Amino acid sequence: MTTQIIEAQQGIITSEIAKIAEVEGINENVLRQRVAEGRVVILKNKGKSLTPVALGAGLSPKICACVNNNIEGFNPIEETDKIKISKIAGAKVALDVSTSSEYGEMREKITSDFDMPYGVNPLLESILEVDDKNKLISSKILENIERLCEAGADFVTLYPTITPEILKSYKSEVKNPVLISKSALALSEYLEKENAKNPYLEAFDEILDIARTYDVTLSLGCVFSFNSLFEFSTRTSYTELLLLGELVQRARATGVQTMIETGGYMPFSEIAPHIKLIKKLTFNAPLALYGPKVAQDNLEVENINSAIGASAAINAGCDMLFALSAEDNSKKLNARQIRENVLSLKLACEAGSLRLGE
Repeated sequence: MTTQIIEAQQGIITSEIAKIAEVEGINENVLRQRVAEGRVVILKNKGKSLTPVALGAGLSPKICACVNNNIEGFNPIEETDKIKISKIAGAKVALDVSTSSEYGEMREKITSDFDMPYGVNPLLESILEVDDKNKLISSKILENIERLCEAGADFVTLYPTITPEILKSYKSEVKNPVLISKSALALSEYLEKENAKNPYLEAFDEILDIARTYDVTLSLGCVFSFNSLFEFSTRTSYTELLLLGELVQRARATGVQTMIETGGYMPFSEIAPHIKLIKKLTFNAPLALYGPKVAQDNLEVENINSAIGASAAINAGCDMLFALSAEDNSKKLNARQIRENVLSLKLACEAGSLRLGE
């Protein structure tokens, strides 16, 4: 069983590395070394034919378009058009934030019709599939992850850091301890109500086995840092990042690619130092980000709000931007809004990537 990391560590320049090096204008051996170290991840499930996309050190920042069928009046044709519009506007990756397992046809189109890698969030389905006693069983999480990887997912979002200890620390540090990510909030509420252990953390070794089988990248959620413009949980953030760093190392040691995802709200002046902190404590794992928004919500200029923060994040080392806020996966965005979001983030990528003398 082999993966991009394992082959890179063996000195092999895979066809994916060669292709990415050509597109990105980077030396193949330099790129191979960064893949071997885990500083670059290649988003490509080994079970399907796809033009690979890579994130990480020395590569161009990417934009990820988010699609979903959570909203009333879901129309597969509309969602397909949104993916098409997003790609034309500059998106290179897609993320499915649906809560229904009946979204398989849409995911197939992302690959077959648009040649884009895509990610999934198995928690969105697992939360709805608890048994009669409202128990979120680890095996259900594992079943969903394996099913989604077998179906072709290129990266999978996990929330392994929501533990009783970290939750307690967070609630003691901030006055309004609300998690902006709906998925993370749902999981934390469930774990507290049931006095249960985090299934992602408890079954992490089994998840690594699944990810290694399909060479799927694990996207580890950092959920305690960007929840408010006015409160920042320093102690909790450090604790979470230290745990994420341990999990990144465990994954790399077994040949599994990992990245970090986070986002929400943060004062502009705090963005760069915290992005650098995340990178340092997670051993320079590639970082994907929602936002961060630098002002209170204003729906008329929401894309600008995110783009301002995103430019600072890109300049500090962020590798991918999600064209949807962490709390927005229930909104029905029209094609114009989707295009504006992607174009705004594309400008943020360009602005954040400019450096004196380049």
